[in-house]
Amino acid sequence: MSAATNKRRSRRVRGVFNKESEKYQKDSFVSTVTRSTPTPTPEADDANELEKRQACTPYVLLYARGTTETGDLGLTVGPALAAGIRGKDWTVRGISSRDGYYADLPGIYCIGLPGGLACKDVLNKMSKSCPNSKFVTSGYSQGAMVARECVAFAEPEARAKVIGILTYGDPFNGATVKGFPQDKIKINCNPTDGVCKGDFSIGLGHLSYSTTTGVAWLKSLEKKG
Repeated sequence: MSAATNKRRSRRVRGVFNKESEKYQKDSFVSTVTRSTPTPTPEADDANELEKRQACTPYVLLYARGTTETGDLGLTVGPALAAGIRGKDWTVRGISSRDGYYADLPGIYCIGLPGGLACKDVLNKMSKSCPNSKFVTSGYSQGAMVARECVAFAEPEARAKVIGILTYGDPFNGATVKGFPQDKIKINCNPTDGVCKGDFSIGLGHLSYSTTTGVAWLKSLEKKG
């Protein structure tokens, strides 16, 4: 056999060896990862669920900001409410663009419905992950419509855990919410706020809300249990 033939055969053998070696390394790696990755167990799932529930507060405020306001809670009413009830018993959750509520002009033309449906999804989900929590929906201006529609379209089990609706500059001033007691709706409307009269005129009356009575009302819900 010639030296050239031996050389070609040697290259073929090395090629086969390298391929098999590479395959072995990959198989070994997959096997190692499979062995080292723990398989979820019912006990682990139960522990995770328990941890989530222990992180739930007794009360949750779902808040929707007004049109064109920035941030999860907006710039006016939301931050003041959150500061007023700050403590271990409350969680304040803003309904924002990550949920599908953009607080934009098209939302007004749809009477807040896109935000209401987004809030409804959050309420349904949180009521299941925090089954012992009680909920209040709240909002300012367009967010007031969102707070109402959130409850109106929620699943019955979730709606049953809502203990109040708190609104400011409410375009639906005086309206009822389907399937929800009227005496559990706290409406804040300044006498000079045109939005509350249904004409959507933005003046000083719409831009100067105090949250003092709203915070007191939320705290009164705690006392009722």
